Amino acid sequence: MDNTKNLPKALPRGINRACSGIVESVHVPPYSDYVEQACMTVGANYALDKASECQRQKLALAIKLNLIDRKEYPYALLQRRFDLPLGIRAFLAEKRKFIHTLATLCGFLPPQTAT
Repeated sequence: MDNTKNLPKALPRGINRACSGIVESVHVPPYSDYVEQACMTVGANYALDKASECQRQKLALAIKLNLIDRKEYPYALLQRRFDLPLGIRAFLAEKRKFIHTLATLCGFLPPQTAT
């Protein structure tokens, strides 16, 4: 089930930077657990085979690198390096889903209610 449509188009100011800092430099529980949980939401609509799991892990790593420094790791570079099977719009939607999940788990955003 893909909940990308339910996410807001833009996150509040500073959320990207806060999540970037957590991904880049905070490697202690509970934040490391939050990052892992956010990685599990990336590519949730992929098939459940070994090849898809490998693609999902590559996509999660690409999203984390792009979140840390989008100028050093632009989408075009990440697509070539990780052989990503999705376009720029789908990549940005997955990135937004990752950031929204991480920000919610960290308490930066209120929990999303199902509508």
